[in-house]
Amino acid sequence: MNFSGKHALAVSPEGAVTLPPALRKQMQAAWGASPELLCFGAQFFYLCPADQAETLLHRVDAQLCLAFAQTLWQVTDYLRDMTHLVEPIVPTSAGRFVLPREVMERLQVPNGGVLRLLGVGSHWE
Repeated sequence: MNFSGKHALAVSPEGAVTLPPALRKQMQAAWGASPELLCFGAQFFYLCPADQAETLLHRVDAQLCLAFAQTLWQVTDYLRDMTHLVEPIVPTSAGRFVLPREVMERLQVPNGGVLRLLGVGSHWE
């Protein structure tokens, strides 16, 4: 399944986020289970099943190489430095999850706000 489209997700001041029912239905149909929310970097987060996380991170490696005209080892060093910033979060069956304070600050929604979720092929970012 290729995900496309976009969703605006409200973030409460406490970091609570709820995935819309239509989005949860698409994820259930594609993945058969609740996804793990992977947060890393500055201003990015990814929704994918845990078993796809490694593949997704390698794809991000390649995209960063192209975007910043850097070598793979430079990008790999960058991502390795950021591994301590990866946060797995599993939404409840109602699609609700709470972002940790550190993640809210990295995503620049420390007092609540809106996150934009975009469908990109096999995952959401």
